[in-house]
This record gives sequence, structure tokens and C-alpha cells, in this order.
Amino acid sequence: MLEKFSVLVVDGNPATAGSKRALKSASTGRIIVLDDCKRGKAWRQAIQAAARESGIPCRTGPVKLVCNFVLPRPKCHRGADGHLKATAPIDHVTRPDTTKLLRAVEDALNGVAWADDGQVVSQFASKRYAFPNEKPGVRIGIMPGDHQ
Repeated sequence: MLEKFSVLVVDGNPATAGSKRALKSASTGRIIVLDDCKRGKAWRQAIQAAARESGIPCRTGPVKLVCNFVLPRPKCHRGADGHLKATAPIDHVTRPDTTKLLRAVEDALNGVAWADDGQVVSQFASKRYAFPNEKPGVRIGIMPGDHQ
């Protein structure tokens, strides 16, 4: 029997994971590793909460992952009347990097949608600006891998 394809929709401003910086603590002399994205922890928690609320199973075998990120538009994409300009782009070709957005999803779903993100055998990620009246966020599809 095939497992069901799971879909999650998480509204919010997508944040990245992956970029880290190391600092030496002045008081203890120990190295401290900090995440460069201050919003990253809250974003990962939102993804985890959505996954838990949806009741998706924690998979143990290979997993395929699809993530479609929808990012908020800057104010310069809108005209004085508030409507989207005809010249406003659809593709989001600046930071954040798609791979770092994807990494945040993979990290957030460890222990929730799969035991370890090493189980992800196939992935597809895209990013674009939000259409008018569309909320920013991520649409996540999770399905079993081919070789179970």
C-alpha cells in the first residue's frame, strides 16, 4: 500500500538556515556558534507546528520533498494606487538563496515528518514573489521515495 502524499501550507515570511558564524565568548573563552538569520528559529517552529497539527506521519524510509516558497513583495513593486505594477517581476532572483530556505524546512521537519533529513533522497525547491492577495509562506509536499 502506498503512503499518502502529505501537503503542508505554512504562512509567514520564509527564513533561511545554514549560514552560521562562530564567536569566541569573552567571559568563558568558548566558541559559540550563532545562526545568521534571526528569524530562523521562529520560522522553523512555525513549520514544525504546522506539521504536527496536520498529523503527517513521521516517515522512516526514503522521502521526496517539494517546497514552493512565496516571498513578500517589496513596496517598490506597487504603484501609488497600491496595485501591482505591470513591470513587477514574478521570479525572486535575490537573497535569500533557495537552498538555504530549503535547508530550514529540512531542519524543521527532523523528528516530525522524518527521523533524519538524510532520508530526503529527492528534492525540488522554487521561490517567487507573492501574487496580489496571496500570503507569503511555503507549500511543502512530502511523499515516500521510490525504493521502499
